Amino acid sequence: MALSILLALQGFYTVEHIAQWIQYHILRWPSFLSNGLLSAANSEWVHFVWNV
Repeated sequence: MALSILLALQGFYTVEHIAQWIQYHILRWPSFLSNGLLSAANSEWVHFVWNV
């Protein structure tokens, strides 16, 4: 069950990064506006916790 939850979270996180990439490269938004679908997920502490 825990592995399934982690896998689902990783999938959403990948979608978040793809959305940021599209916003920056295809829509040509400036980097400070390319926050993806959920801007709270675009912070250093989220990356730190996820990597731990």
